[in-house]
Amino acid sequence: MTLEVEICTYGLDGLQRVAQMTLPPMEGVRYRICMQNPDCAAVELPEALRRPDVDFFQHPTRGLSVNRNVALDRAEADIILIADDDLHYTAEGLRAVIDTFAADPTLDFATFEYSGPDGKTYPEQSCKLSEPLPRGYYITSFELAIRRSSLPALLRFFIFMGIGNTFYTCGEENSFLLRLIRNGLKGKFFPIEICQHPGLTSGSRRPIPGSLRSIGGYIWLEHSNRSPFQRFILAPLRILRRSARPGVAYLTALRHILHGFLSAPSHFLQQPR
Repeated sequence: MTLEVEICTYGLDGLQRVAQMTLPPMEGVRYRICMQNPDCAAVELPEALRRPDVDFFQHPTRGLSVNRNVALDRAEADIILIADDDLHYTAEGLRAVIDTFAADPTLDFATFEYSGPDGKTYPEQSCKLSEPLPRGYYITSFELAIRRSSLPALLRFFIFMGIGNTFYTCGEENSFLLRLIRNGLKGKFFPIEICQHPGLTSGSRRPIPGSLRSIGGYIWLEHSNRSPFQRFILAPLRILRRSARPGVAYLTALRHILHGFLSAPSHFLQQPR
């Protein structure tokens, strides 16, 4: 089986970060760099990336979700691994991704672990990913690998979510995961470390209005195809519970999360489900 690591970055500074990544040369593994270059700046590929197993593509767009979709559209390998521009991989970790899919031909997608200062916690054992997700579990984008042949043609990241947007500034990866499940794809979590992330991820930083609105948007999506009881009783209870956030006043968090929830239909209903 072949694996393609889809590295999304923005601008010349982002390309320099990619050049600092650890990308072990491996048979059957290719690294695709998708760089957003909206200003059409002149690009000289760093020497560290001038390798036969590295593919570079630039395009004049903005928004991380747009970039991820471009990467998905260009993918050619059997397995697609979502990546950021500041990770460090090992041959053992990437081999584990390939072996996981090879061991189960019915597996459509899988999530894994990373190490870093976030101190993120995971389920202790491998488990199926279905609705509802394991309690307290959420994914970080670069934990996700997908069998390319299983990915529905129109299922992509919501372009109105994630870095580069001003209203919903995150939440695109968990919304994507939820839609994989709702489209009938078989997925599992595996307690296998596949990479190292040296800094804090956006989900571990102090909440800002955009990230709080994203929580509200995801809660709406989570309850959008459930019974009226769940939508009108359980969703508000979840909003109240999720408003208890470290680093932000409860009423402030509640206001932004509720704003994101109430604004969700005008965003999500315009997109393929």
